[in-house]
Amino acid sequence: MLSSIQFENVGPWGQRANLAFAPRLNVVTANNGLDKAYILEVAWALLTGSPERSFPLLHGQAEDASVFAAYDALILMNNRAGGSLEYHGSPKDWFYAASGSTAHVVYAQADGSVLVYVPTQVRAVKGGLPHDGVVHLTPEDLLHGREVGKLRVCNGLIADWPYWQVMQPEVFARLNLVLERLSPPDLPLRAGTPVLARAGETRRHPTLHVLGRYLVPADWPFPVRRLASLAYAVTWAFARTQALVERDPGIAPAEDLILLVDGPEVHLHPRAVAGLAPALAELGTAARGAPSRTQVVLTTDSAALVHGAASIADERDVWFDLELQPGALRDSVVARRRPLAESVGWEPC
Repeated sequence: MLSSIQFENVGPWGQRANLAFAPRLNVVTANNGLDKAYILEVAWALLTGSPERSFPLLHGQAEDASVFAAYDALILMNNRAGGSLEYHGSPKDWFYAASGSTAHVVYAQADGSVLVYVPTQVRAVKGGLPHDGVVHLTPEDLLHGREVGKLRVCNGLIADWPYWQVMQPEVFARLNLVLERLSPPDLPLRAGTPVLARAGETRRHPTLHVLGRYLVPADWPFPVRRLASLAYAVTWAFARTQALVERDPGIAPAEDLILLVDGPEVHLHPRAVAGLAPALAELGTAARGAPSRTQVVLTTDSAALVHGAASIADERDVWFDLELQPGALRDSVVARRRPLAESVGWEPC
């Protein structure tokens, strides 16, 4: 799991910053414009070896900069206990090294894309490196699957969902449990019987019970599609691990889950948002069908989500509230780290 990220002369953080993460819930709030998602993108890059954008940005005119992430469970590489990005003198001189997280990592982005890291895939590849376990899924990929070259790396939920329903009922049962966890209180998401979406089609599409009727994916409202896609991606990661271990029992399976979620409240009603953080904290166990440690790092502008998280917080859960701190030469961002229970009453500015 992710223990900490240390910044030096990087991004908006000033000369030095250290973010120490809780093992379960980590909620990040900020005024708009402070780029909360930067934390998630750095975490994803350092956990998986697959940066999503050219980064990090240098702070001021620094000639040396670095970011280092520490994990509490490791695949050691070059004796580095985690992942790092280091810079010396030129924007092209970034050096990346990562040992790779031993937990599944799922990064749900605000636009509906989901990035998935399956560490068991790394172990299944001779000489595998962390990026070998990464699958990038756009909203369309999540529905229809993704090919890289001639290799189909993910079938998509339109194909996998009905297949699990008929051929792998234990995986389908776990998918339903994840859907149940993510369902808003007044909008339970229940899988129905696959149907032919259009006349002349031969492939059956999955259905979800939404607002009193069963709908195929093409008719799912965006909030439902995003929740269903996240449920599919998390279930797919554990199902992929299960398939790899069945093929080669000598591979050690990944058992835990790190969830990075950017703005999970997007397009959801406030009543649906309140229970999201507790639900996310249970997804690993639901998707694995057995006890699984789940660590959540989420960004949000929703008071309802923050208050819902605070209502179930224990003494280890953490709230990072980002603030802009004026400086003589340049403003910087400070992350105020507090117990999550203290976020009761927080409102976005």
